[in-house]
Amino acid sequence: RGDETKGGNPNIKISYRSGEFALSVTVSHLSEQAGTDSKGRPIMTRAPRVEGKLWLPEKHRLKVWELLLSGAPYNVELIRGRDGRYRVHITFTVTAPEPVTSSNRGYLGIDTNPDGVALANVNYFGQPEPWPEGFEVPYPKALHKFAGEFQVTVQPNGFLYIKIPELAYSRGYRRTYLIGVLAKVAVDMAKALGKPIALEDLDFGKDRL
Repeated sequence: RGDETKGGNPNIKISYRSGEFALSVTVSHLSEQAGTDSKGRPIMTRAPRVEGKLWLPEKHRLKVWELLLSGAPYNVELIRGRDGRYRVHITFTVTAPEPVTSSNRGYLGIDTNPDGVALANVNYFGQPEPWPEGFEVPYPKALHKFAGEFQVTVQPNGFLYIKIPELAYSRGYRRTYLIGVLAKVAVDMAKALGKPIALEDLDFGKDRL
């Protein structure tokens, strides 16, 4: 488990030297008793440490390096595979980012549908206002297999509809992935506008049927 007061993790430490990451593990159960102190408490020898190279995917290296420099605590799980190789799961505890939107500018309203989302650009009083000049919906690069996979219909009065037809019939991980792509597009739009997101709160309880 991570510990901010002990350099991120007291027993398993990640280091970065000469462009490479390394992982050192304290084997605490191999520490031996070397005697007792004046109060009869055992004095243990320093536990040996085992160090090895740590390979990280390129897309994660910069972020891990930044977190190490910040002294952020991190949890580490070592998993030995059937091939004899060790895999490492690293989890960092990070602070929530500061909000970059303000309700004084209005809101980005979202209405969810089976095949996409409808969005409305509204002012502080809830009145629709035109999209800013030059504003474009961020197109997700991941969706480029076929024409029509990601459809955007823009209305000049501050409304638009983003449609991903595959959402209506895809299942499992694919559908979860598409929902994530759509959510990122909506969040990126809200950040570009500097507005918080407003969602409808529906109640599908039995008394509402």
